[in-house]
Amino acid sequence: SLLAPLRESMFLTIRSSAFTLQQNNLADNLKRDTGGHGHVPRFDKHLEDFYACCDQMELHLKTAIQCMQQLTSSQHYLPGAVTAMRMENFMQDNPAGPIPYPTYLNTVRVHVQSAKDIHDTLISA
Repeated sequence: SLLAPLRESMFLTIRSSAFTLQQNNLADNLKRDTGGHGHVPRFDKHLEDFYACCDQMELHLKTAIQCMQQLTSSQHYLPGAVTAMRMENFMQDNPAGPIPYPTYLNTVRVHVQSAKDIHDTLISA
């Protein structure tokens, strides 16, 4: 899950930006910070971490969209279910049931060969 790292990264980014803004305000007012902060958080590092989490989330969402598009296409072009077992003898009894795996492989081979033929025709034209 990317939600927890994203939340933590956003928190650190906002906290470091608030600290930097406060330090700049004190410098503009010619005041010195007497708090004795030994560790100054780096805003740019936290912002990079936040953007990295956002980029990862974007990649995950794009991958999910592509998977959904592939699922939709496969359901559209091959609406029948495919059985996982190689030998199915109930196909003759139930023609509306799932197609056997060897039939599925032949269907895929025909689709791939048709796509290659179309590609070759377009290239030669």
